[in-house]
Amino acid sequence: MMTKTDTSKPVQSDLFKVMLRDLVAKGHELVLLRDAIDWQRYEKVLEPAYCSDNGRPSIPVRMMAGLTFLKYMFGLSDQDVLDNWCENPYWQYFCGGEFFEHEPPTDQETMSRWRSRAGETGVREMITETIASALRNKVAKKKDFERVNVDTTVQEKNVRFHTDARTLDRAVHEPQVECITKGKVHKRYEFGVKAGYVTASRTNWVPGAMALPGNPYDGNTLAQAEDVCGVKPQHTCCDLGYRGHGYKGECDVQVLNRFSKRKPMGVLRWWKRRSAIEPVIGHIKSDHYMERNMLGGELGDKLNAMLSAVGFNLVKLMKGLKKKWLKSLFLCLREVTDGMARIIAGLRDQFMPPTVSERLAAGGVACRHPRFGNWAFA
Repeated sequence: MMTKTDTSKPVQSDLFKVMLRDLVAKGHELVLLRDAIDWQRYEKVLEPAYCSDNGRPSIPVRMMAGLTFLKYMFGLSDQDVLDNWCENPYWQYFCGGEFFEHEPPTDQETMSRWRSRAGETGVREMITETIASALRNKVAKKKDFERVNVDTTVQEKNVRFHTDARTLDRAVHEPQVECITKGKVHKRYEFGVKAGYVTASRTNWVPGAMALPGNPYDGNTLAQAEDVCGVKPQHTCCDLGYRGHGYKGECDVQVLNRFSKRKPMGVLRWWKRRSAIEPVIGHIKSDHYMERNMLGGELGDKLNAMLSAVGFNLVKLMKGLKKKWLKSLFLCLREVTDGMARIIAGLRDQFMPPTVSERLAAGGVACRHPRFGNWAFA
């Protein structure tokens, strides 16, 4: 039975516990991110996955979603997230806690089962909400998603290397793992599943991510990329791996070729931005738990690819909110200093006589006394 978060009622203080709102700073990144996310949206999407009138009350959806966000934002395991949650008041406040707790709210098995319960629909809604939060808080603009870049990579599975004598473990427990070659010199073969990502050409947001089992041809994945994208792009830039695609949608697909000198400068400028997707994928792999997929099965491949994109977007949103908060703080300080300067100027004009230069500037005629040498103004 789903446990929903009720924010309409005031929180009553506890004599033996410390309230988190008294410990955290209002300008911290996680505090700003907590207020920017629409948490009730996940409860509405995941409500069909819970029984409405049977079973024990579940852990709040906001708590489980917050733990999942922290896991992929900082690239930690389930146990590391729970251990750090007990020590960090900002993490507890981000997950919807009201009082500082010394025990973890759940365990690793419950987090794993909750990810399976959320499924592709719930995780895809997380990607959509990250983009919606950025637009709602004016960290991103709608025109940023008119042009996107699409590319694929390999999400490696956490299995033994193919030359290991115990390779049988992979064949028994993870039979869906595929041997993929992408033409890399330093890594000829990769064992995992192909994953596709959609990034904004201008600002590198990730509005879409997906796992592509079966090692399909890149050109055949454009329709799926458009389906998983939270916003509908107008122009898409791809590399030569998408030649011969069969896409017939409304989006203008531009495959970069070797005849760039024949294109106008406006098109070439966006073609150069296509390579920006490569470092984005690199950051998703190294910083957001995609380099070695620890989740089992085909569902784990799909969830890990999408949740890594969620973690990347949340970190980007968190930094944008912090930058916006600092900008508003500096504007407030500037208004205060300007007001104080005007008050000081008014007091000076009222209580202090004007100087010689100020009187001369006002049009006064100055003459020096012949005997005492002081100045007099007509």
